[in-house]
Amino acid sequence: MTASSVPIRDRVRELRRVRGADLVPHPRNWRTHPEPQRLALRGVLAEIGYADALLARELADGRLQLIDGHLRAEATPDTLVPVLVLDLNESEAEQLLLTLDPLASLAGTDTAMLDELLASVQFQHEEILAALNATWQPGPPEGQDFASPPSIGEGGPPAAPAAGPERDDGADLGGSHAGEVKTRKAETAGGPAAAGPPADARYCVLVQCTDEEEQLELLERLQGEGHTCRALIA
Repeated sequence: MTASSVPIRDRVRELRRVRGADLVPHPRNWRTHPEPQRLALRGVLAEIGYADALLARELADGRLQLIDGHLRAEATPDTLVPVLVLDLNESEAEQLLLTLDPLASLAGTDTAMLDELLASVQFQHEEILAALNATWQPGPPEGQDFASPPSIGEGGPPAAPAAGPERDDGADLGGSHAGEVKTRKAETAGGPAAAGPPADARYCVLVQCTDEEEQLELLERLQGEGHTCRALIA
């Protein structure tokens, strides 16, 4: 069955305002929230306030179980927050929980438009700009490939890279987190490599961990230090 052949259903039942503390976290929420994200959210709420609704479904006992908006609910436990109550069963809620952020991360980036917006918008809280600078990554130029495999979004379910420890210069990175560094040079059509990397080049390090727990711990630590990192699936 193709998506175009399926009728589009409106699953929004109503908009309610509920205390953040009264919302039930989803037991299978896979998102983690490092401190830089928490600080940036507090800054946005202080400067703008609530401009988007949380998503939830009603449980048999009448409580609302969150699907999207866990950090916002946690950050404002005593505030009446806007919640869209969805007509979803348990399995449908899990489908939405899994796809919301990864689908958003598939969007491309108009770098010129983004640069213009970043230059014109002002924030009072430095944490917001720090988060924007840490999380914005331009997509690869058309036709250019990077060493990183596809990801499920920042902070997503961790998975170890398939390749073993390796660097272009043959040197072992050593330590408990062996990995590889790949540097790609821009090449002209049918010609030699350019003298230097393109202006929008990205440099990535793939870190191989011994198990999933170690990878998640490393991911959270690096994100907490302000690094832009993602859990990769290979």
